[in-house]
Amino acid sequence: MLPSTLVPLDGSDLVTRTLPYLQALAAEEQQQWEFETLAEHLPDVVARFDRELRYIYVNAAATIASGLRRAEYLGRTNAELGLPLDLVRLWAERSNAAFMTGEEQRLVFAYDGPAGTRHYEARIVPERGANGEIKTLLAVTIDVSERIRVDEERIAFLDALVHDVKNPLSVIKAQTQLTRRRLQRGVVASTRLAVSLERIEAAVDEAVALIDEFLDVARLRVAQPLELRVAPLDLVRLATAVFAVLKEGDTQHVLHIDVDSPALTGKWDGMRLQRVLENLCGNAVKYSPVGGEVVVRIRSEEDERGRWAVLAVTDHGIDIPSSDIPHLFERFHRGSNVAGIRGTGIGLSGSRQIVEQHGGTIAVESSEGVGSTFTVRLPLSASGYHEPKDVTGIRSFASLSPLVLDSGLPVRRRGPEGAYMPQAQCTPC
Repeated sequence: MLPSTLVPLDGSDLVTRTLPYLQALAAEEQQQWEFETLAEHLPDVVARFDRELRYIYVNAAATIASGLRRAEYLGRTNAELGLPLDLVRLWAERSNAAFMTGEEQRLVFAYDGPAGTRHYEARIVPERGANGEIKTLLAVTIDVSERIRVDEERIAFLDALVHDVKNPLSVIKAQTQLTRRRLQRGVVASTRLAVSLERIEAAVDEAVALIDEFLDVARLRVAQPLELRVAPLDLVRLATAVFAVLKEGDTQHVLHIDVDSPALTGKWDGMRLQRVLENLCGNAVKYSPVGGEVVVRIRSEEDERGRWAVLAVTDHGIDIPSSDIPHLFERFHRGSNVAGIRGTGIGLSGSRQIVEQHGGTIAVESSEGVGSTFTVRLPLSASGYHEPKDVTGIRSFASLSPLVLDSGLPVRRRGPEGAYMPQAQCTPC
C-alpha cells in the first residue's frame, strides 16, 4: 500500500502536469536547431559563452579563422586556448560588462590566424532566460580587414592628393603676390606679366587635372566606366613627351624610347593614355635600381582583327613574384615584395580599365633577375576599336597614377591633344 502522503496520479494528470514542460523543452530544442543551422552557414564567427566565459558553442567559421577544432573550444576560456594576454583581457572586460550591465558590448581587435593577421569587430549580446536572468552571451565577430585596408588606402590617397594640389596652388599664390607688388610699384613690363599669367594658367591646369584624377578614382571605386574623349593622337609624340618630363626629374636612370616609325596615330583619349604611360614608366623608374635602364618600345602590328599599336615598357628592376601576377591589375593590389616603396596600388587597375575601354589589352611578363615588361595593345583601325559606353554626369579622367602623386614634376601646359606636354621635347632614340 502507498503511504497516505502520496496521492497516485492517473495517466491524464501526469500528461497535464508534464506537457507544458515537454512543449517548452521541444520549443527550446527547435530554437537551438534553427540557431545552429543558421550560424553554421554564416561567414562570420559566432560563439556562445557561459557565465565563466567558457565556450559552449562555436560555428564552423570560428574553426576556419583560428585553425582550432570545435572540440578544442568547448568548455574552455580564451586564456585556456592560449590567446594573447591582451586579447584575453579585452574579451574578459567586455564580456563581464555585458553580464553586469545587460547591454551589448563591442570590441575591435587583431588576431594572428592561419590567414595571417586579420582585423575583427565583435558584438557581444546578453541572452536572458525565462526568468529574465542573463544566462549566456552570444558573440558575433566579423572580419573587417578589407574595410580597414580600403580606409587606409583612401586616407593615403587623400593625403597625397592634398599634398600635390597644394603645389600648384602655391605657384598661383606666389605669382599673384609678385604681380601685385610689381603693379603697386608701377614696374610691370608686358613680358613679365605674360610670364606670370602663363605660370598661373599652367598651375591652374595642373590643379584641375589632379582634382579630375580624384573624380576618376571615385568612379573606379564603384566600377563605373569612364567617359573617354577620343581624338586623333600620335602615340610616339605622347610617349616622347612623357619621357621628356621623366628625364627632367630623374638623373639616376637611363631612359630610352625605341620606335619603328616617327609617328603612330590612332583614335584615343590623350589625357587618359598619358596617365597610363606615366603610371607604367613611373613604376619602371620607381622599382629600378640606380643606374638601371628603362626602355619604351612602340611598334605597329596587324592581325585578323586589324592594326594595333603596341607599346612595351621594360625595366630591369624588382621582379614581380609569380603569385602576384594574376592579381596585379586588381584595385589596391601591390606586389608582396615592394614593402617600403610608396604607392597606392590604384594606378595599374585604372590603367587596365582605360586600355580596355579603348578596346585594347594590357599584360605583364616578369622574370627573376631580368625585370618586367608591361605591354599595351591599342586598336589603330575601326575593327579593333569599340566605342566606349556613354557616361553622363561629372567630368572624369584617368585613374590617379603613383607617378603623378610621387614625382614632384614641374608644371606643364596641355598640348594640342589635351595631354600635358614638356617644356622641351626629346628625340626618340
